[in-house]
Amino acid sequence: MLMFYGYKTGGKMKINLITLHTSEMLKSIYFYEDILKMKIVNELRPDENMRLVFLKGAGDVLIELIEDKTITILDSVSSNISIGLFIEDMNGIIQMLEEKKVKIKSGPITVSNGNKLLFIEDPNGVKVEFIEGKI
Repeated sequence: MLMFYGYKTGGKMKINLITLHTSEMLKSIYFYEDILKMKIVNELRPDENMRLVFLKGAGDVLIELIEDKTITILDSVSSNISIGLFIEDMNGIIQMLEEKKVKIKSGPITVSNGNKLLFIEDPNGVKVEFIEGKI
């Protein structure tokens, strides 16, 4: 029987990890830990050039930050990635972002289903979308 990450073929798979490469680990940690209120759950240093930091928010999905001093990060890669975070209080998020001096890229906007959306970027250019409402 074929198994894939513990799931039988034909079963539902669950996303557990999103990996983001960074050239600014300290800024990235500050963003995800201090602004988005995620907690560092693990940190690894496979060698002197590489650092991996795993952060967890309220859900099951982990964010893995990788800094590898032997590679160059391309800006075009992060422009194709976005992370969506469901929230309960858009006004509270806006206030927190203003207090932390995080630039709002767009929004808040209200879409046809009544959801409110707000967009920012992490230090690596990854889009972060705050969503008040339901899918």
